[in-house]
Amino acid sequence: MANVNASGTGLEYCGYIGGAGNDYGYGIAVDALGSAYITGYTSSKEGNFPVKTGPDLAR
Repeated sequence: MANVNASGTGLEYCGYIGGAGNDYGYGIAVDALGSAYITGYTSSKEGNFPVKTGPDLAR
């Protein structure tokens, strides 16, 4: 996912979503504050998927 600045001349941020397993992106939305939300599915394990500590790690 990448965020291009308003003038279209450079990146604000750029990163990847995915791991060693199958990854499927189903949708993306941006709220009024500019936060992006991505929905999808992955069969990647936590050891090779870029996650932060959160509810998904509590299982």
